Amino acid sequence: MSVAFQTDKPPGAYARLAATAEALGFDGVSTFHDLGYQPSLPALLEMAAATTRVRLGAAGLNPTLTHPYEIAGQVAALDAASHGRAYLGLVRGAWLDRVGAADADRPLQRLEEAVAVVRRLLAGDDRGYDGRTYRLAPGFRLAYRRQRAGVDVLLGTWGPKGTALAGRVAEELKLGGSANPDLVRLVRARLDAAAASAGRGPAAVGLVAGAVT
Repeated sequence: MSVAFQTDKPPGAYARLAATAEALGFDGVSTFHDLGYQPSLPALLEMAAATTRVRLGAAGLNPTLTHPYEIAGQVAALDAASHGRAYLGLVRGAWLDRVGAADADRPLQRLEEAVAVVRRLLAGDDRGYDGRTYRLAPGFRLAYRRQRAGVDVLLGTWGPKGTALAGRVAEELKLGGSANPDLVRLVRARLDAAAASAGRGPAAVGLVAGAVT
């Protein structure tokens, strides 16, 4: 059970909220990364310093506005500050037309490539990557030590194509804004089928049912 907060608060408030959530028994604390609000990383770093147990992550970053290289650096910084409690939340992004980015093509392919780039960078894999949108030159790697060689990836989506992508590459899928049991069952079935087709075990991908009040 986790709780998420909007990034519209003054410095110091995030530490108090995260510490309270941890004391109440929550397993994770997340921040939204919605367009027009504060970036999620400063809030998450504040939360990391105020907690010892809860998982921490943004829900979520999008690779249209933030290059996967920068995303890898952000999650590495959070993982180091939290001593290995970070996860990476990724989404295709919404309201991007407001900043002139709505015409970005193939958003799901961008997500898939972003996952691949972040994982290679965190793992220290310097063989390079040649995607349609993102590339890493052979020999390039992060020049600093990471807390871990990888973190769990959560994709925020609910469509059939996004669900299939999560089944192939993610550890979790966040079904945002709904806890409808019928929808949960439908997405769970699609997710398991996609994971099985990718050679992963049954229920290899966790399903996070989100509700907003």
